[in-house]
Amino acid sequence: MRKGQDGAIRRRSKLPTFIKEEVRLAFHLPNPKKAPRLDELSFEVWRKVYHAVKTWVRYIFQTSIDRAYLPQTWKTAKIVVIRKAAKADYTLSKAYRPISLLQTLSKALELAIARRISYLTETYDLLPENHSGGRRQRSCEQALNVLVEKIHDAGRVGKVLSLVTFDIQGAFNGVCTDTLCQRLQQRWVKKSRSG
Repeated sequence: MRKGQDGAIRRRSKLPTFIKEEVRLAFHLPNPKKAPRLDELSFEVWRKVYHAVKTWVRYIFQTSIDRAYLPQTWKTAKIVVIRKAAKADYTLSKAYRPISLLQTLSKALELAIARRISYLTETYDLLPENHSGGRRQRSCEQALNVLVEKIHDAGRVGKVLSLVTFDIQGAFNGVCTDTLCQRLQQRWVKKSRSG
């Protein structure tokens, strides 16, 4: 049980137990040649040892979800600064980009959860039909085609179409989780039986 922002006591909703294939894919989908994380273990290494450790990894992932706990070491990033391609002057700071390298276990758990969220959004139609970002079988080209079509439709009937865009990168970190859970329930995302 936990208290929400409005003071009401709520039970924590449990996600369904991770299945073996979900956990396996979390280690086998990422590029094995990506830079090793803070733990110095690449996905390539994890793939080679996965058969021997899969039961323990699945247990660790499930325990992390059940207890709503992420070890502090999984949140600690190693910041590496890399050059942006084809910049005229590398004495300027804007010619570089910092990247955060987290432990591979943390990244794999993140991928498994992201795949579940993606499944839920598609299964329960949680996004507008014309939303393209971060969705499978949707592209920037399709989004631009919809925009062009809307512009032409407005022009045909003598109207002017206005467009407002938002850069929401990193916005999820500021989302109120109680409100998000409430909105998901309003859209018929069911709680698990144990929740």
